[in-house]
Amino acid sequence: SELNLGNRSGLSSAGVASLASSPNVAHLTSLLLHQNRIGNSAIFAIALSGHLSGLRELYLSGSRAGQYGAAALARG
Repeated sequence: SELNLGNRSGLSSAGVASLASSPNVAHLTSLLLHQNRIGNSAIFAIALSGHLSGLRELYLSGSRAGQYGAAALARG
């Protein structure tokens, strides 16, 4: 299933970290976080979350994620 929190929803990096730590997101296959002011710490939380291992789509365009966040996602 999909969760759309994109388009400047006001989501913060701390909010993404809380979301990633919740077992309630284990069913997600698509997570849309585009156009939010989230940075590398949010991306690290997603990459390290065991609850988000089923993600097949992750939209981050317009975020503040940098090369370190991208590297964390690539390592999975």
